[in-house]
Amino acid sequence: MVTLTRSEAKTAFNHVLDHVLGRDDSSFLKSSLAHEGIDDIFDFITLTDDVIDSLVYKDTNDSGTFLPLRKGDKMLVKCFLAYNQHLHTQGNDFEFVTLLQADFDSFRISPLYKVTSPVTVTPTATPSSGIASSTSNVPTIPPYMTSVALFRRAIKKDPSLFPTLKDDRFHDTWHRSFNTQAMAQDVSDVLDESYIPNTADDIALFAEKQKYLYAVLETKVLTDRGKAIIHHTRS
Repeated sequence: MVTLTRSEAKTAFNHVLDHVLGRDDSSFLKSSLAHEGIDDIFDFITLTDDVIDSLVYKDTNDSGTFLPLRKGDKMLVKCFLAYNQHLHTQGNDFEFVTLLQADFDSFRISPLYKVTSPVTVTPTATPSSGIASSTSNVPTIPPYMTSVALFRRAIKKDPSLFPTLKDDRFHDTWHRSFNTQAMAQDVSDVLDESYIPNTADDIALFAEKQKYLYAVLETKVLTDRGKAIIHHTRS
């Protein structure tokens, strides 16, 4: 497992942005990340969709004005996060500074990368409008659904996206990648020892997340030591 210092993490970040994504210091993407204080690989690979979608850059032609980052750059970041996840699931250790743009581009156009869209709530047309909604084919989320029901319906919930641990030597790398995917699938609170659900709805949702994540761990942790820890935790 490769352990990075803060300085090395910044070097890795610059390599990924400059040479893998093709977005150097003059790019809107790197400017938007700098605006949010994101300048090392640790911050970059733990970006969440909501942060990516809210990125802005300063318009150089109009002082003081910030503009939304282009969709193409947002998609590029999300694709690299998927690529990082893919590399970890292969069970091999790697260094960010050795990644090549050609390999990343091959991943982008391969069936391994699937772009998914979140569930969309369909707006309801008013009776007086007489106009049918153009998004009538999009699944709706009834307002009375509980958090547990919403969690069960979430299309982002995909156990196959979690990395597999086959060798304890790579535990730290696997653990970071596992946490990143847990955040992406909204189950990271199960891994947070300080989290305590309060309301009845929160407690029920937390129990549902626990069942899901333990099921993932039982299929993704293949080392004897890891299996023993999971068995002890569940018992």
